[in-house]
Amino acid sequence: MKDQREQKKIGTICKLFRVLLCMAFTIFFVANGLIYTAVERSGILGTGEHLTEVGVWGDGLSCAAFAQYNRLYMGSGRTMIIHDTSIPTAPQKMGSVTLNTFIYSIYVSGDYAYAAIWDKGLQVVDVSDPYHPQVLGICDTPGIAREVYVQGIYAYVADYDKGLRIIDVSNPSAPTEVGCLDTPGQAWGVCVSGNYAYPEFPSYLRTHLEMISMKSFPSLLSLP
Repeated sequence: MKDQREQKKIGTICKLFRVLLCMAFTIFFVANGLIYTAVERSGILGTGEHLTEVGVWGDGLSCAAFAQYNRLYMGSGRTMIIHDTSIPTAPQKMGSVTLNTFIYSIYVSGDYAYAAIWDKGLQVVDVSDPYHPQVLGICDTPGIAREVYVQGIYAYVADYDKGLRIIDVSNPSAPTEVGCLDTPGQAWGVCVSGNYAYPEFPSYLRTHLEMISMKSFPSLLSLP
């Protein structure tokens, strides 16, 4: 029975995922049994058999959401806002900070939040004190920074028509680009696992992925 219930939950999430793919400026993040969506506003949805909205906040165009340890990091225009979501029906604002421009994506690792900010590249924010987040360094990229994924000391930025940019963030106050790769389509998203990065090219083919070896980056390996 438990396996069947889990399969139903996964099926529901997949259905929602297909719906969200059809919506412009939609980001969602799954954590702690909740789906966090950013689509002109931010909110939380339950992931049971019947999806139920349990909390809504934000008053601007929102395209970024990242959840970790009962905290939600959301982008509202050019403002990064941190919420305590330990009570999903009553999220509480903890702190906020204004970045250089519109926030497209947020990734949090350790004490730092990494934001892909439109035409200004990657901006790093110290969130060790969520009530008083502080802007640290910035690395401008040549394209439009659509999404960021961080693994170890590197941030991987999907930079739209400028492909994949690889940025060394070992010094958060001075992030530095150390590699790049032209991609066959406009890079809208990226995910990294182990030694491989997986950019997404919806303008090239919605379901198309490229596998990029990070062992001796940048080397391109096409998936069948």
